Amino acid sequence: MNTIKKFFVYGTLRKGANLPDNLKFIAETDKYQLTYYNAYLPNSKLYMDQNKEYPIIVHDKEIYSSEDIVKGNIIESTNFEETLKNFDMWEDYPINYNRKEIEAINIDKGNIKENAILYIGNDKLNISMLHDINCNDYFEYLKRIH
Repeated sequence: MNTIKKFFVYGTLRKGANLPDNLKFIAETDKYQLTYYNAYLPNSKLYMDQNKEYPIIVHDKEIYSSEDIVKGNIIESTNFEETLKNFDMWEDYPINYNRKEIEAINIDKGNIKENAILYIGNDKLNISMLHDINCNDYFEYLKRIH
């Protein structure tokens, strides 16, 4: 995983999301210089956790087709290791989330495939306990419920 220097984010870490206070400094300082690209991840579906507090992605080529996509961002950082450390803290890695290497589609770069790190529910995740939100975009989901 050391060679991948990008993230695919689909929820609270997306551009335009209300970053939690402990992560706002990442977006507000030149130290990290985050670059966001519009992107999507095929073979995926978006859910909410049991308490409907945060989104969870399920990425599985055996279950979902390439037409099943989740919209998000690919993030690049000039300070990848520090960004990784802070994202790990926010995502409670490795307790609640694992990291997975995936291939996302970067829309802003002409729909090219790019390798990125995805935070995905850990092995204790039980899909039957999640809430299906019938939406492939976390921001659209938030608009619907508010």
